[in-house]
Amino acid sequence: MTCDREAFLGPGGTAMPEGLRRWSPWGRTDSVEDACAAYQVHLDIAPGAVEKVVFVLGAATSVAEIETLAKTFASPKKAAAATQAVSDVWQHRLGAIQVETPDGAFDLMVNRWLPYQSFASRLLARAGFQQASGGLGFRDQLQDMMAFLLSEPHRVRAHILDCARHQFEEGDVLHWWHPPEDRGVRTRCSDDMLWLVYATHAYVRATGDISILKEEVPFLSAPPLAEDEEDRYAAFEIGQPSTLFDHCLRAMQRGATRGAHGLPLIGSGDWNDGMDRVGCHGRGESVWLAWFAAYCGDACADLADLSGRADEAGFWRKRAEELRQAAETCAWDGE
Repeated sequence: MTCDREAFLGPGGTAMPEGLRRWSPWGRTDSVEDACAAYQVHLDIAPGAVEKVVFVLGAATSVAEIETLAKTFASPKKAAAATQAVSDVWQHRLGAIQVETPDGAFDLMVNRWLPYQSFASRLLARAGFQQASGGLGFRDQLQDMMAFLLSEPHRVRAHILDCARHQFEEGDVLHWWHPPEDRGVRTRCSDDMLWLVYATHAYVRATGDISILKEEVPFLSAPPLAEDEEDRYAAFEIGQPSTLFDHCLRAMQRGATRGAHGLPLIGSGDWNDGMDRVGCHGRGESVWLAWFAAYCGDACADLADLSGRADEAGFWRKRAEELRQAAETCAWDGE
């Protein structure tokens, strides 16, 4: 075995790897510059005989756990059963929705490849573009989760509540954080918190589960960013709990701001992170955020109706209409 890619490939490279041409330990397992994992097993097989070999890749927290796992999966039958169980989970995940069009390639992309990539890369590995650090993005993974409302609503529900735990008492949220210590960055990004409203509304509409609105979730507690502070990366204190609906209300109050033209303030960027200097002086506004906040205002009103909060429902429907009118008046010249 080796962890040295250069030792395994040798001068032949991928066209003729040295590790497949000779029996050898190949090289070191530590202090290597170009890492890999290569493990070689030699079998003497009689003519006409059949052998089954199981390779297991896993993770454990102790040598004892490693030995237990190795013994468990040394049996080809147990390994096959575990493989089938994984296959069954993916079949369910990728089979809940099936799109049929005249274009077979399109169907394959929509029904298999895209949901697989969304789940494996974005939710499990958290290795999407600009996210190779393994961080959880507040808006990012809430968006990703929307693809699994019908196949894994329990996972979507848990993720919504987890995101609510990363919201500050003032309504803003961590732009991203690193499990398991949950160190994250507090920013002036203007749209993040509204995705909690969007996702909660989408979940309730898809599942009919209004009990989530009464779930008690704590806020984060910390002094707000100072005027000269662009962001702050830290592990933040846990504050008082409140219902998920109250979390949504604070998100709306924080996100549906009003600038000089009646449009929301863009802060240090809206959904387009590249617009991070437009609002650096606290005045820049966002047309996109007006549209999104208007949608979320109506969504929040729907959630208020379901929560028996008619006063809040009326307020946010009125505010949503104000945002639409501001966008229509200030961002459209008629041509």
